[in-house]
Amino acid sequence: MAKPTYRAFEPTMLAIMANIPMTPISIPKIRPRAIPLIGPASAHTDLMDISVLHIEDCPNWAETGSRIRTALKDLGVSNTEVSFVELRTPEDASQVPFAGSPTILVDGTDLFPSDGRTTDLACRIYRAGAHFAGIPLQGDIEDALRRRL
Repeated sequence: MAKPTYRAFEPTMLAIMANIPMTPISIPKIRPRAIPLIGPASAHTDLMDISVLHIEDCPNWAETGSRIRTALKDLGVSNTEVSFVELRTPEDASQVPFAGSPTILVDGTDLFPSDGRTTDLACRIYRAGAHFAGIPLQGDIEDALRRRL
């Protein structure tokens, strides 16, 4: 079997091109390979379920996890783990709200919601100020997590 080719697309364009209906779904909790966040005692006691959905060839998933952990530390949240979930098939991607790699889920919902849900094993593009990048800016991650506290 030939190895699939991975291409980066704006998530909204993927949905338009594939004519994918954008309806919310219920997803199972996914928690493989949890990496604990170690830091000072936190005033925040609510445990958040954070997962980074990624594909094998994604160059940005590890840095995404690092930025999430930095944002949690800066927000004073020390009791939350970040899980990394590798999606290997389109069927894997169809079971979760995947919008390209990396997708950050907090309590089962996309931290940066878009209409770009896909089952294609492709990279995700984020707005980074006036530009685009394969990973959200540190400040954008922190702001989005702050809204979830």
